[in-house]
Amino acid sequence: MLLFAFAGACALGGGYYFFAVENNAEKKIVNPKELVQRYQSRIQAILGDHAALNASVSRNPNAFACLSSVTADCTSKAGLFVLYPSQNALAISQLPNNAGISEDGDACNTYPSKDCPLHIEASWEPVCKAGGCVDTKSFQMSVAVRYDANDHAPVLDWKSDSVLVTPDVRLSAEVQCARSGGMLSGSSCVTGGSDRAIASSDNPNVVVPAQQAPNGMTPGDERLVCPQTIPVQGNNYPAQMSSPGKADVMIPAVNQCPNAVDTYNFMCRPNSSPTFENEGIWVQTGASLAPPCDENGHPLQEPTSSEAK
Repeated sequence: MLLFAFAGACALGGGYYFFAVENNAEKKIVNPKELVQRYQSRIQAILGDHAALNASVSRNPNAFACLSSVTADCTSKAGLFVLYPSQNALAISQLPNNAGISEDGDACNTYPSKDCPLHIEASWEPVCKAGGCVDTKSFQMSVAVRYDANDHAPVLDWKSDSVLVTPDVRLSAEVQCARSGGMLSGSSCVTGGSDRAIASSDNPNVVVPAQQAPNGMTPGDERLVCPQTIPVQGNNYPAQMSSPGKADVMIPAVNQCPNAVDTYNFMCRPNSSPTFENEGIWVQTGASLAPPCDENGHPLQEPTSSEAK
């Protein structure tokens, strides 16, 4: 019995020793240069995939907010964003400086360290015309990879070539209507001088005949009359006056972070086809979108704003 127990212990010990050697051998074959090259190949594939780039734009509503604003003014809007391989895949790049990827490919937050040696940053800058960045449609995108285990091993860097991206930007009905010089009323974009439905706090579907002013506001010296509510994403919200002729609308953030709000900025401007004297329409001039949050709901960066100049 004693001999059997001893043999079993040796077998168990041998098995454990074999497992440990296998694990150590597996960890030793992780070559930093090969690891960087592996992600280099993945990133180059993403940069060549229009669908993947569209997914990254749509999943970064804060970073690329200017592209879908009324003026598409992306002046000074360059910065970092999160790169995604597809619409439903996990992120391949990081925003926080301490976030990274382990040698096993897991997300980590102790970069730079042996347990978290890889950090990837994706950045963009708008392609502007000679006269400025209004009506921006394209931007340059690049991705940088750094391996830093914070030990005696050398730091490895790789950066992709810049890629010109013209994404398929989805515009809200309000922005599409405003870009055509109209104002969204219910589900219709009103640009002519016919009777139109005015959204007011008293009656959201009042039809206002020509020459009859609605129960609205008269902001600023221009004495323009704009509605008391502003439609955003298919719903009417109270116009919160920020200064003469300007109003804001605050709604729950589209990124669904708790207690976060997106703020849309509007200006009361003359209606090109008024149905009564001094009729104005609300035109969106910018937006300040809530930043992304971590799993605890804490913001990861400052709010992203887009404002027409």
